Amino acid sequence: MQGQIKFAIVDAHTKTRVWIAVEVLYVEGATNLLSQRMLYKEYGFFAQTSEDQEVTTLTHRVKHITWTFDMVGELYQTMVEVQRPQPTLAVLQTSAQPTRKLRKWHHRLALANWQVIKDMSSKEMVRGLELTKEDRSGKAQCIDCDMAKMKRMPFKKTTPERAKVPFVKVLMDLGFLSVPTLEGNTVYLHLIDEGSRYQ
Repeated sequence: MQGQIKFAIVDAHTKTRVWIAVEVLYVEGATNLLSQRMLYKEYGFFAQTSEDQEVTTLTHRVKHITWTFDMVGELYQTMVEVQRPQPTLAVLQTSAQPTRKLRKWHHRLALANWQVIKDMSSKEMVRGLELTKEDRSGKAQCIDCDMAKMKRMPFKKTTPERAKVPFVKVLMDLGFLSVPTLEGNTVYLHLIDEGSRYQ
């Protein structure tokens, strides 16, 4: 089994409590063991051992946490404070009446067909699926289903009529040149009269 535990340590420099949450693995018979390698790989704690091998210090360079472990009985140990569960402040009580709305069952059953839901109710295939008389006789509406069934209408393939009279419609194109002209220009303007095709 795996889960998360939250506990407080005392920072060696600031002497303040710092809360840490780590993923833990339940192993029968093993209690209160932390893997130094896991703390480094998963949470970024770097380990440093004193010259006499009596103290191991774990530091987190981003969160600026310093965590010390002292040698006790051939194991490095530290004191932590485990967070106690808070008492329940409020209880939410809801009615246990079954849902009788066709629309609610339609959403619960992943937007199933209305008639399929009515058949399931009449044949009593689903325990608790009871519909009102109005829902059994009528059909509800679902915006999501209607949107999914919609098809995009094609546009008419019409081309606009070309101008026949000169200077009624002038087409313009503005472009840039990567190599400047002899005069040093880098932009050109191209004009075409649609009626006479004069450029």
